[in-house]
This record gives sequence, C-alpha cells and structure tokens, in this order.
Amino acid sequence: MVDFKQRGQLPIARPLAHLMLKSAQAAIGAQRPDVWVPVPASVQRLRRHGFSPPQQLAWHMSRFSGIAVRTQWLTWVRTTPQQKTLSRAERQTALAHALQASPAVAGKWIGVVDDVMTTGSTLSEAARALLAAGARGVTVIAAMRAP
Repeated sequence: MVDFKQRGQLPIARPLAHLMLKSAQAAIGAQRPDVWVPVPASVQRLRRHGFSPPQQLAWHMSRFSGIAVRTQWLTWVRTTPQQKTLSRAERQTALAHALQASPAVAGKWIGVVDDVMTTGSTLSEAARALLAAGARGVTVIAAMRAP
C-alpha cells in the first residue's frame, strides 16, 4: 500500500480494486450501488502526491463492475488537519460537517470508496453528507483497515 499511496505506483490500483470488489461481493450483492463515489483527496494531498488513491481505486472498480464513478459528488467544504496524528475523538471533531454531497445523490444508493480506514471517521462523515443530501443508502468499501 505504501508503494501505491506514497510512491505513486498507480498500476497497483487495478489488482487492489479487483480484490476490493471480490471481498465486498456480499455487500454489493445485497444492494448494488448506483454509483461509486471516492472519498475526495485534500488539496494538500493532491499537491504533495499528484493523485487521489480513492479515485484511482474507484475508476478500476467501475471498469470491473460496470458501475459509474462520480468524482464530484462529494467535496470538502473546509480544510481539516492531517488525520495521521489525531485520536479517534479528535478525528471525529475535525471532520464534523467537513464534507458536502451533491444534490445529484438524491434517491441513489452510493458506494463510497476509500483507500485506508483507520477509525472510520472519514467514511462516517462521507456517509453523513451523502444521506443528508438525500442518498437512499450508502455502502462503504476500503482497500485496507489500519490496526
């Protein structure tokens, strides 16, 4: 994962996305998402690394599943501190109402794609924003879970 996220080894995204879909088969079978929405990368991350890992994963997941990707349906409405050094409580506070979803999500089941889930705070905030904008439901899929 370090090669993918930190070193920009983008070819790793394809097999990783395939594994993500395979491991999430039961959840997707129970409720197939209408679209994949990647957790948006921060401006700082894009400046530092030049790409968004969740977006790369979502594009490959789209190719494998036939489900469209909508990269603009979830956006940051304010800057948040880097999450790495924050506790669970600090992450939840820092991320509260930091994401906004497009009205286009209304009535749709959204598959949220992220690369790494640590505390779940970012994915919870994404789900909150999507549901607040009228999404019918949310399924979250992350490539890795931090211990």
